[in-house]
Amino acid sequence: MVIEDLIAEDDQVVFRGRFVATHSGDFLGHQATGARIEFEAIEIFRLNGDKIIESWGYWPSSDIIKQIKQHEVHK
Repeated sequence: MVIEDLIAEDDQVVFRGRFVATHSGDFLGHQATGARIEFEAIEIFRLNGDKIIESWGYWPSSDIIKQIKQHEVHK
């Protein structure tokens, strides 16, 4: 994981990062393929003291599935 942006203001923190991972377990009904997966995600956290009490985010599930399916085809 590479943190691209980390911004804090008042009780919120915004994270944007790039991930590189290996598909080594079930993901949305797709069995492990060993595929290398790359994607960018954004998450917004709301804090109360030192605890996260809410979060919202964008994780590109459709892009991840597309990369898994491409690997399934080439197996």
